[in-house]
Amino acid sequence: MTAIRVSNIDDAILTALKTTLENATIDGRKVFERVAVVGSRDEAEAKCFTASPTAALVYEATETHDVPDQTVGCVLHAMVMVAAKGATSTQQSRELTRLINAARNVLHDAPPADANGFAEGPGGEYHPRIRVARPQPDENPTDPWAIAWLPVEVAYRTATNSSH
Repeated sequence: MTAIRVSNIDDAILTALKTTLENATIDGRKVFERVAVVGSRDEAEAKCFTASPTAALVYEATETHDVPDQTVGCVLHAMVMVAAKGATSTQQSRELTRLINAARNVLHDAPPADANGFAEGPGGEYHPRIRVARPQPDENPTDPWAIAWLPVEVAYRTATNSSH
């Protein structure tokens, strides 16, 4: 039997993202009433709508890349759901835009401690510490909710392919 060690950096990063979103404030008030780490988009939509505004993190995958300095570059992919209530579609849209911008700002401002950007090698893609991509609106939200999904990537490094 071979003994292995698992540092579970992915879980530490998800926890850091959750904490960052939980601690986000505007003018001394919390941005999100609830933040959860869940297993899927369906679970996020089923379980997270108890307080407004709310956020949820869904882990998708981690990819690895060999980098020139003989470390392994990893990119954690996750989706951040932001959701808010509004009495009218205009109110829903305005609140959702505010939440998307707040989430984007706080995630860029406070990347997880384990985050570490890297390049894949000569001419290869550069992976920044954190990347928040274009929001994807949910086309079928349940009234009175407005929902958007933010793709988030967090790059980090490990010493070997067996030190995740």
